[in-house]
Amino acid sequence: MFKEANIKSVYYKAILQNLFFASLNCPIEPSENGDNRKRGFRLKDNYGQHRDANYLMRYKDQFKNPEKFLNLINEIVPFLNGGLFECLDNKTDKIYIDGFSDNLAKPHQLIVPDFLFFGFDREVDLSGVVGINTNAFKNANVKGLIPILESYKFTIAENTPIEEDVALDPELLGKVFENLLASYNPETKTTARKQTGSFYTPREIVNYMVDESLIAYLKNSFNDWDIDEEKLDKQLHELLSYDDINPCAENEDMQKQIIHALDNCKILDPACGSGAFPMGILQKMVHILQKVDPENEYWKELQLNKALKDTEGAFALTDKKEREQKLIEINEAFDEKINDPDYARKLFLVEDCIYGVDIQPIATQISKLRFFISLVVDQKVDKDKPNFGIRALPNLETKFVAANTLIGIDKPKDQITLFDNQEIQKLEMEMKNIRHRLFSAKSPATKRRLRDKDKEIREIIGKLLVEHGWGNETAKQLAGWDPYDQNASSPFFDLEWMFDIKTGFDVVIGNPPYKIVKSSNTEPVLLKKYLKFYSADFKVNIYSLFLEHSLNLGKDSTSIHSYIIPDTALNLPAFKNLRELLATKNRLISISYYDERVFENAEVGKSVILIYRKSAPIRKIEFRHFSNSTSYENVDLLLDKVQKDIYFRLILKEGNASSQGFSILESMNDSLDTYCEVYDGINPGSKELKETFINARKGENSKKVIDGKDFSKYSKIKWSGFYVQYDPELVEIEREKLKKRGIDFTARIIKKVNYFKLDKIVTRQTSDTIIATIDRNGFYTKNSVHSTLIKPKFKTFISLEYICALLNSNLIDWYYRTQSMESGRLFPQVKIDRLKRLPCPDLAQIEKFMSSITMLSTLQFSNENLNFINVINALIFELYFPEHMKEHNIDILQFVEKDIEEVMQGREFGQLTDDQKEKVINQLHDKWTDPESEIVKRINSFAEKSPDILKPIFESK
Repeated sequence: MFKEANIKSVYYKAILQNLFFASLNCPIEPSENGDNRKRGFRLKDNYGQHRDANYLMRYKDQFKNPEKFLNLINEIVPFLNGGLFECLDNKTDKIYIDGFSDNLAKPHQLIVPDFLFFGFDREVDLSGVVGINTNAFKNANVKGLIPILESYKFTIAENTPIEEDVALDPELLGKVFENLLASYNPETKTTARKQTGSFYTPREIVNYMVDESLIAYLKNSFNDWDIDEEKLDKQLHELLSYDDINPCAENEDMQKQIIHALDNCKILDPACGSGAFPMGILQKMVHILQKVDPENEYWKELQLNKALKDTEGAFALTDKKEREQKLIEINEAFDEKINDPDYARKLFLVEDCIYGVDIQPIATQISKLRFFISLVVDQKVDKDKPNFGIRALPNLETKFVAANTLIGIDKPKDQITLFDNQEIQKLEMEMKNIRHRLFSAKSPATKRRLRDKDKEIREIIGKLLVEHGWGNETAKQLAGWDPYDQNASSPFFDLEWMFDIKTGFDVVIGNPPYKIVKSSNTEPVLLKKYLKFYSADFKVNIYSLFLEHSLNLGKDSTSIHSYIIPDTALNLPAFKNLRELLATKNRLISISYYDERVFENAEVGKSVILIYRKSAPIRKIEFRHFSNSTSYENVDLLLDKVQKDIYFRLILKEGNASSQGFSILESMNDSLDTYCEVYDGINPGSKELKETFINARKGENSKKVIDGKDFSKYSKIKWSGFYVQYDPELVEIEREKLKKRGIDFTARIIKKVNYFKLDKIVTRQTSDTIIATIDRNGFYTKNSVHSTLIKPKFKTFISLEYICALLNSNLIDWYYRTQSMESGRLFPQVKIDRLKRLPCPDLAQIEKFMSSITMLSTLQFSNENLNFINVINALIFELYFPEHMKEHNIDILQFVEKDIEEVMQGREFGQLTDDQKEKVINQLHDKWTDPESEIVKRINSFAEKSPDILKPIFESK
């Protein structure tokens, strides 16, 4: 078989099929721990003999004889159908994908050398293949496919999050898919993953999102019931848990309602990738059915009733014999002598409930493969029956389709559905019937006949659409879409045309691509369509378009939507329109966020899960916080204190308390970077430069350096004794060395020396709030410290003391926490971009308050033991809300200026002696702590007199 030329491709197809499926259909041999799990490459074949990977090697000589080889394969591998090993080549159009066509001419033959299957350990230079020129790849140890597979244990049952990974299960396919996406393309200088923004979702995340989405959907099904919502929520969580509890075991009506709800549920993953979410949905729906219908009695009754009902609809077009055969097949699916009980549960859930779309054909192929395996594992092998008693797998071409989910078709303006006249409706029913029959079609001839008929009907419908006012190009697109072309990806998606779903999906769930759309590398027509999305702002990220388009895919008012996205969607200005859509067009059910990265390989930071319902928004929302600092296993769900300020930010248009204050700040035209420059500190950026920071001076290039822990609010900086060896020439040399090795040197270590020497405000980077003080000693700073300098043209108007007071104030602290969502994280970060965007009043307003705020900030720095913070905070409230404070008779600037003038008597604080300064400080402190002081009275009445702005700010702390 394994010659390097003139090989019949059937050999390769057969050995691949054998390697993957031989273990699936062999009798179970108990494993060491007695779990009877079906495992690959170490099972008994149909003659009771042990077979492993070496079995094929022992019969290698027979590969030279096609007939003997095929007989050998057929002895241990049944016909499985499903299109899994259908040839992808199109000889008519001379498109060769896999080289499995017979009698191909060079260079289209599939040539596979022996060593790819049977090669043993040897060193190979792979650096040119992977695009990484290191010793690890120059001298890589490689071996053949069969020896590699022989070194693993396999299971064909998908593990759940609570199971121990004792072997490699089909989830591995998803990880393989992700690694295929990561393959480096030397022509484009990038990876497929970077081009598509696709990342594999860990099963714990999938399980959580699936649970919460199904629970929200099932709650909808009980809307007409007189049932306590909290009790129902608890029961549904118990029902979905991986224990033996059935909380509704004593309530038959409730169990039937749940079964009906599952049977009628339509679920879509609009960016399904390798099928993690569809498979997670299938597993959990089966798990529920196991609990509420352990004998499959009611589930079977539902399927038979549906089949009988269909005889009046789609099946009415077929003959009596075919209808009878359908009922026989349903009964066989439930026959426990032939299949495990889960087989019938899965088969009809797959046929009626679960759908997937992905722009990449390989993704939909892997999704289908996982579903095939899931069905095969629950069939029982009988060597005395034809085809070993194995039922042919269904065809899933109209369950998982390759298409651009975001792009719809251009319908006439007044057209709601595709099929709005009788002639087209009749053809629709016929096409629906054909696809229903194709799902369970077994023979190639039957599939070919039905596919040809499907194509014929599509073309007729396309012509009729043109006659009824549709554009010719749109009609051509619809008629030209071939669900059975496994190589093609449709440029459009339409749920009615592709899935025969008119009213939308009950659940839309997934992990959309994280990819920024750029005009330079996006097809102009496609870019134009993307920019029509409301959520498309100055920076268009594909995932925001998915969340917006999700509204079009779900059923009106009841559909549940669940997405995992970067948490920056909740605070960056680029996603303001998306937040508005989420807050005003939907009912947010929960927001869940994570302490650490969910996607190890993604270029995004923290993740957040949004679960929402397509209905009017409400104010009550559940905030959940996942702490996964140890691992994903047994991750605990912690219910945080509801962070009202975050939700208020999401629903600004609702006019809620506190959102008024936030809205005022958001509407300001100026920000901190209007008046200041903000810089990060020195980041070595690589292990080679760790020696940049030293604890002893080595010469003139050794500069005192500070870290975030060296200061607090309004404090003097306590230098910890470290230096930075700041040698710009040396760093440039290091940069060039790393560049030659293909390492991106991202550290911005080369800065103007003058920047460090200037007086500046320093703020901590690692914090969930802003901590600022003033540096007048010219310290250099590590990357854990940010520096803020006043722009030269504003130095005569604005002081460092004023900026420092602003950054340390309660108001800015509240705004920052609301805007950043860093609170509660394991390692919260104050980002430079967020500092720059902090809102500021205009210069005219600043000048009114400059003198008083600068004075008070100076006093606070002069004596840390005396507290002027309350007065500073009150002045900053008035700085930002002057009209509101005056209207409610709580403004204090006039009284502060009067007290300062009375105490200072025209003198400059900086020109006073130390004794005079101390006297001034004590006098003002006495005035502003006196209960009879007008300032104190007004500050104490803030919450009472300003319930809509100031009170929520105080309560959010």
